[in-house]
Amino acid sequence: MVKFLIKNVQNTLKIYGVVFGQRSQLWWDVPPDDSFYLLKDIYKIPKQIFEDSRNELIEALDLSHFIKTPTRQLSLGQRMRCEIAASLLHRPKILFLDEPTIGLDAVSKIAVRKFVKNLNQTHKTTVILTTHDMQDIEALTNRILLIGKGKLLYDGTLDNIRKKYSSKFIMRVQYEYTTNKININDVETLEQSEQHALLKFNSNIIKLQDVISLLTKQVNILDIQVESSPIEEVIAKMYLELDLKS
Repeated sequence: MVKFLIKNVQNTLKIYGVVFGQRSQLWWDVPPDDSFYLLKDIYKIPKQIFEDSRNELIEALDLSHFIKTPTRQLSLGQRMRCEIAASLLHRPKILFLDEPTIGLDAVSKIAVRKFVKNLNQTHKTTVILTTHDMQDIEALTNRILLIGKGKLLYDGTLDNIRKKYSSKFIMRVQYEYTTNKININDVETLEQSEQHALLKFNSNIIKLQDVISLLTKQVNILDIQVESSPIEEVIAKMYLELDLKS
């Protein structure tokens, strides 16, 4: 009975991969590639599957030029890419990422996000991400679970969060040369020159399409960019409202 339970637990664990931003599964004094072969034996990965997976991950995460370097000599970005590869050697169905981009430079963050997104789309790997980095959330997630004080406060999409909690917009407008002043009720003109303007409005008071429609009657528009509130502000506002209600 004990052996049966242990075997079931081992088989269950094989469907998971885990990466911790502040903890390592790589052996510190040996190259990542040596750790990969140790993990092959730990997970009992068949030789051909291991070789195929290893080669695919080395190429996808661009590890070839430092995979033979001792882990302790790697930069944080290089080590994190190796950590991700190590967690995927056994081809798990579910990958847990805990603060995977913490402390990384901008280039490494982009590389990690690109890989994770491609992993989800190509191999259909379920990725569960825990992070405080709002850019990670915007770049990777299509479903958000907001947890506060041990309670699930929200389960839904980022778009729905924006629609419900983000009503203030900034509009950058480029138009043909004019000296006319933009004047639209319920729209604040933050800046205006002969060819550019920066406008602010609340979509709960005046809709975006109405702002554009009224604007076209005053200037000949060449380009428009609309920005909502930064995601950090939206999440903070949402968290405060939901936390107060709970």
